[in-house]
Amino acid sequence: MSPKKPEEFELMRAESRGKILQSALTLFANDGYHKTSMEKIAKNANVSKGLIYNYYKSKNDLLHSIIMLGFSHNERLITEIGKETSPKQQLKLLINTIFDLFESQKEFYQLYSSIIMQPLVLENSRDLLDQIYKSIFDTFEMIFTNLQYQNPMIESKILGATIDGVAVHYFFERANYPLVEVRNQLIQKYCEKA
Repeated sequence: MSPKKPEEFELMRAESRGKILQSALTLFANDGYHKTSMEKIAKNANVSKGLIYNYYKSKNDLLHSIIMLGFSHNERLITEIGKETSPKQQLKLLINTIFDLFESQKEFYQLYSSIIMQPLVLENSRDLLDQIYKSIFDTFEMIFTNLQYQNPMIESKILGATIDGVAVHYFFERANYPLVEVRNQLIQKYCEKA
Protein backbone atom coordinates (compact mmCIF):
# COMPACT_ATOMS: atom_id res chain seq x y z
CA MET A 1 0.00 0.00 0.00
CA SER A 2 1.50 3.32 -1.05
CA PRO A 3 1.69 6.28 1.37
CA LYS A 4 -1.04 8.89 1.19
CA LYS A 5 -0.38 12.05 -0.79
CA PRO A 6 -0.67 15.47 0.88
CA GLU A 7 -3.91 16.14 -1.05
CA GLU A 8 -5.40 12.94 0.35
CA PHE A 9 -4.52 14.00 3.91
CA GLU A 10 -6.06 17.42 3.33
CA LEU A 11 -9.22 15.81 1.98
CA MET A 12 -9.40 13.55 5.06
CA ARG A 13 -8.92 16.59 7.34
CA ALA A 14 -11.65 18.53 5.49
CA GLU A 15 -14.02 15.56 5.80
CA SER A 16 -13.29 15.28 9.53
CA ARG A 17 -13.85 19.01 10.09
CA GLY A 18 -17.11 18.79 8.12
CA LYS A 19 -18.36 15.85 10.20
CA ILE A 20 -17.45 17.68 13.42
CA LEU A 21 -19.14 20.92 12.33
CA GLN A 22 -22.30 19.11 11.21
CA SER A 23 -22.42 17.08 14.42
CA ALA A 24 -21.99 20.19 16.58
CA LEU A 25 -24.55 22.16 14.55
CA THR A 26 -27.15 19.40 14.89
CA LEU A 27 -26.56 18.94 18.60
CA PHE A 28 -26.35 22.67 19.42
CA ALA A 29 -29.56 23.30 17.45
CA ASN A 30 -31.53 20.40 18.92
CA ASP A 31 -30.13 19.95 22.43
CA GLY A 32 -28.79 23.45 23.13
CA TYR A 33 -25.28 24.78 23.42
CA HIS A 34 -24.91 24.25 27.17
CA LYS A 35 -26.27 20.68 27.13
CA THR A 36 -23.91 19.61 24.36
CA SER A 37 -20.50 18.32 25.43
CA MET A 38 -17.46 17.85 23.24
CA GLU A 39 -17.74 14.13 24.02
CA LYS A 40 -21.27 14.07 22.66
CA ILE A 41 -20.16 15.92 19.51
CA ALA A 42 -17.29 13.44 19.01
CA LYS A 43 -19.55 10.42 19.49
CA ASN A 44 -22.17 11.83 17.10
CA ALA A 45 -19.48 12.60 14.49
CA ASN A 46 -17.86 9.21 15.00
CA VAL A 47 -14.47 10.80 15.74
CA SER A 48 -12.30 11.01 18.83
CA LYS A 49 -12.65 13.92 21.23
CA GLY A 50 -8.92 14.57 20.75
CA LEU A 51 -9.44 15.01 17.01
CA ILE A 52 -11.95 17.79 17.67
CA TYR A 53 -9.32 19.61 19.74
CA ASN A 54 -6.87 19.31 16.83
CA TYR A 55 -9.18 21.62 14.88
CA TYR A 56 -10.98 23.67 17.56
CA LYS A 57 -9.57 25.11 20.79
CA SER A 58 -12.88 24.94 22.64
CA LYS A 59 -16.61 24.44 22.30
CA ASN A 60 -16.94 28.21 21.86
CA ASP A 61 -14.39 28.13 19.03
CA LEU A 62 -16.47 25.41 17.40
CA LEU A 63 -19.61 27.55 17.79
CA HIS A 64 -17.83 30.52 16.18
CA SER A 65 -16.82 28.34 13.23
CA ILE A 66 -20.45 27.30 12.79
CA ILE A 67 -21.63 30.93 12.95
CA MET A 68 -19.04 32.01 10.37
CA LEU A 69 -19.98 29.12 8.09
CA GLY A 70 -23.71 29.78 8.53
CA PHE A 71 -23.35 33.44 7.61
CA SER A 72 -20.79 32.83 4.84
CA HIS A 73 -23.52 33.55 2.29
CA ASN A 74 -23.59 37.23 3.36
CA GLU A 75 -20.77 38.39 1.11
CA ARG A 76 -22.21 36.60 -1.91
CA LEU A 77 -25.64 38.03 -1.14
CA ILE A 78 -24.30 41.58 -0.87
CA THR A 79 -22.53 41.13 -4.23
CA GLU A 80 -25.78 39.88 -5.80
CA ILE A 81 -27.71 42.79 -4.31
CA GLY A 82 -25.19 45.21 -5.83
CA LYS A 83 -26.05 43.88 -9.29
CA GLU A 84 -29.65 45.05 -8.89
CA THR A 85 -30.19 48.71 -9.83
CA SER A 86 -33.54 49.23 -8.14
CA PRO A 87 -33.45 49.58 -4.33
CA LYS A 88 -36.88 47.90 -4.14
CA GLN A 89 -35.54 44.93 -6.10
CA GLN A 90 -32.46 44.86 -3.84
CA LEU A 91 -34.67 44.71 -0.76
CA LYS A 92 -36.94 42.09 -2.31
CA LEU A 93 -33.91 39.93 -3.15
CA LEU A 94 -32.60 40.36 0.39
CA ILE A 95 -35.91 39.41 2.04
CA ASN A 96 -36.46 36.46 -0.30
CA THR A 97 -32.95 35.14 0.25
CA ILE A 98 -33.18 35.39 4.03
CA PHE A 99 -36.51 33.57 4.08
CA ASP A 100 -35.16 30.91 1.69
CA LEU A 101 -32.23 30.40 4.07
CA PHE A 102 -34.62 29.88 7.00
CA GLU A 103 -35.88 26.82 5.15
CA SER A 104 -32.71 25.57 3.45
CA GLN A 105 -30.51 26.01 6.56
CA LYS A 106 -33.05 25.18 9.25
CA GLU A 107 -30.57 23.79 11.76
CA PHE A 108 -28.30 26.82 11.51
CA TYR A 109 -31.13 29.34 11.90
CA GLN A 110 -32.66 27.30 14.71
CA LEU A 111 -29.27 27.52 16.45
CA TYR A 112 -28.98 31.25 15.65
CA SER A 113 -32.47 31.87 17.08
CA SER A 114 -31.51 30.09 20.28
CA ILE A 115 -28.21 32.00 20.54
CA ILE A 116 -29.92 35.38 20.47
CA MET A 117 -32.24 34.22 23.26
CA GLN A 118 -29.43 33.02 25.58
CA PRO A 119 -27.52 35.97 27.11
CA LEU A 120 -24.43 33.96 28.12
CA VAL A 121 -24.03 32.27 24.74
CA LEU A 122 -24.78 35.55 22.96
CA GLU A 123 -22.18 37.38 25.03
CA ASN A 124 -19.49 34.82 24.11
CA SER A 125 -20.29 35.39 20.43
CA ARG A 126 -20.92 39.15 20.63
CA ASP A 127 -17.82 40.35 18.72
CA LEU A 128 -18.37 37.94 15.86
CA LEU A 129 -22.10 38.65 15.62
CA ASP A 130 -21.45 42.42 15.80
CA GLN A 131 -19.28 42.14 12.67
CA ILE A 132 -21.94 40.14 10.87
CA TYR A 133 -24.75 42.47 11.99
CA LYS A 134 -22.78 45.52 10.85
CA SER A 135 -22.56 44.12 7.33
CA ILE A 136 -26.28 43.28 7.26
CA PHE A 137 -27.45 46.57 8.77
CA ASP A 138 -25.15 48.63 6.53
CA THR A 139 -26.81 46.94 3.55
CA PHE A 140 -30.31 47.56 4.91
CA GLU A 141 -29.45 51.17 5.67
CA MET A 142 -27.99 51.77 2.20
CA ILE A 143 -31.16 50.41 0.61
CA PHE A 144 -33.44 52.50 2.84
CA THR A 145 -31.32 55.57 2.10
CA ASN A 146 -31.76 54.94 -1.63
CA LEU A 147 -35.50 54.47 -1.05
CA GLN A 148 -35.43 57.91 0.64
CA TYR A 149 -36.76 56.80 4.01
CA GLN A 150 -36.74 59.60 6.56
CA ASN A 151 -34.59 57.62 8.99
CA PRO A 152 -32.86 54.74 7.16
CA MET A 153 -30.92 53.59 10.24
CA ILE A 154 -34.07 53.20 12.35
CA GLU A 155 -35.93 51.49 9.50
CA SER A 156 -33.04 49.04 9.09
CA LYS A 157 -33.21 48.23 12.82
CA ILE A 158 -36.98 47.68 12.57
CA LEU A 159 -36.59 45.33 9.59
CA GLY A 160 -33.73 43.47 11.32
CA ALA A 161 -35.78 43.04 14.49
CA THR A 162 -38.74 41.86 12.42
CA ILE A 163 -36.63 39.26 10.63
CA ASP A 164 -35.09 38.06 13.92
CA GLY A 165 -38.59 37.84 15.41
CA VAL A 166 -39.81 35.85 12.42
CA ALA A 167 -36.90 33.41 12.88
CA VAL A 168 -37.66 32.92 16.58
CA HIS A 169 -41.39 32.39 15.98
CA TYR A 170 -40.82 30.16 12.96
CA PHE A 171 -38.59 27.79 14.91
CA PHE A 172 -40.88 27.89 17.93
CA GLU A 173 -44.08 27.15 16.00
CA ARG A 174 -42.45 25.03 13.26
CA ALA A 175 -45.12 23.61 10.94
CA ASN A 176 -47.84 26.05 11.99
CA TYR A 177 -45.95 29.27 11.22
CA PRO A 178 -47.17 31.10 8.08
CA LEU A 179 -43.66 31.77 6.74
CA VAL A 180 -44.73 32.33 3.12
CA GLU A 181 -47.47 34.76 4.12
CA VAL A 182 -45.15 36.72 6.42
CA ARG A 183 -42.55 36.93 3.64
CA ASN A 184 -45.18 38.16 1.19
CA GLN A 185 -46.39 40.82 3.65
CA LEU A 186 -42.86 42.12 4.19
CA ILE A 187 -42.28 42.28 0.44
CA GLN A 188 -45.59 44.05 -0.06
CA LYS A 189 -44.85 46.51 2.76
CA TYR A 190 -41.37 47.45 1.60
CA CYS A 191 -41.13 46.61 -2.08
CA GLU A 192 -44.51 46.97 -3.72
CA LYS A 193 -46.08 50.07 -2.17
CA ALA A 194 -45.40 53.38 -3.87
